[in-house]
Amino acid sequence: FKMVFDTIEIGFLWDKAADMYHSVVEATKKVKGVVLITAHVSHFYPNGVGFYFTFAGIPPKEKTNLEFYQEVWNTVIKTVEDCGGSFGHHHGVGINRSKWMPVEWGKSFDTLKNIKKLLDPNNILNPGKVYESPWKEGGEN
Repeated sequence: FKMVFDTIEIGFLWDKAADMYHSVVEATKKVKGVVLITAHVSHFYPNGVGFYFTFAGIPPKEKTNLEFYQEVWNTVIKTVEDCGGSFGHHHGVGINRSKWMPVEWGKSFDTLKNIKKLLDPNNILNPGKVYESPWKEGGEN
């Protein structure tokens, strides 16, 4: 018996928060194998909120746990992007989120990479955590 659970935290402005919540829930429910998608607001600010989405699912037989996990994550992040939100609120980027950094940062991403190269020319500080991640689709690292 295999099951997958995780949380995904994201940020949104107040004027889009309700629509974003419903969009993420509806999109995630469509992923084959998802049995639970819920959320709570963990952080409140004058301009927006930090949501914690929790999902659980039983991967279909044709998918590994990791493939299912990545499909759910991709669905949530793509929906957040389409709704104009931020794919991370306060937990940082890490290996899993690094592939979305160019989307999140837009043209500023090149500036970030140049600063990193200038300050860390040997790439010893958190290699693969912000960009050029070693994370591979399908679980091959």
